[in-house]
Amino acid sequence: MKCRAATPPSIHAFSVGRENMKFKLALILIFFATGLSAIQSREAFFEKLHEVYDFYPADLSREELKKKFKAMDEFWELVKNSQEDYLPLLRESLTGLNENEWFHFDGAALLRSLSQSLDDSKIVAKSICKCRLVDVNKTHFFWLVLALTNEGVNTVPLITKILEEPEYRVIVPQHALILGGEQAAIQCSLLLEEEYVPLLRAELKSHPNPGVKKTLIRMIALDVSEKGQEAIKKFLEENEDSELTTFVKRYSKQKSKDNLPAIDISIKHENLNAFLTAFESRDYQSIGFTN
Repeated sequence: MKCRAATPPSIHAFSVGRENMKFKLALILIFFATGLSAIQSREAFFEKLHEVYDFYPADLSREELKKKFKAMDEFWELVKNSQEDYLPLLRESLTGLNENEWFHFDGAALLRSLSQSLDDSKIVAKSICKCRLVDVNKTHFFWLVLALTNEGVNTVPLITKILEEPEYRVIVPQHALILGGEQAAIQCSLLLEEEYVPLLRAELKSHPNPGVKKTLIRMIALDVSEKGQEAIKKFLEENEDSELTTFVKRYSKQKSKDNLPAIDISIKHENLNAFLTAFESRDYQSIGFTN
């Protein structure tokens, strides 16, 4: 039997093979170029971040701050103009532990200006808890915590942070109003969801400051819930401070809102937020106040 000679590949087959090889090679080059570009973008971002945020506002003079704020504005523009590249890196840096405390506030404000999704609001809340209050505007901090609380975010650590600042002041010039730290913290706590009462109780149990404990007790009582009353009852059983016991007893016999007369209450968080906004801007007509 004669063996049939193999048919040599055609020139066309060689041509197709070369084209496939070129295509694969191009894909590999694009892949490595894209990866290299991403690495360079990441390095450039963190290099710029560390270059800009290497200070604390409370430690600098007004003239020094002007120069720093200009660099911060440039950093904000950099992120705003390249959000696809830098927004994920901004989120990553805010969730880290090794960045400058001032960046944790200003960077969170930057993220807040670009996104108010629930996930990003949670990042903002955790990030600003790491800042030094001496560096930030206390009124701005208060309104931010109030807004985050209204969105259903856990702000218990932030509320406690306000309580721990002895010189905390919130200024509302439209009404010649100044709120102290306790008043500001209670205003925020009024918007907390009932599910966060156990977190308030945990703060109450562990916090060493008796003054902070008293305010936390008031917050829990103002929740007017079974969970709140249970938390107060539990604290009375565990507490050994006679002065605190006397203080707590006045809040231990309040009715739960579940036992209050049945009435139609249609107000929601967004209604309260709209009311506060209108009241602050003196738009009294829109909230039913007339001369």
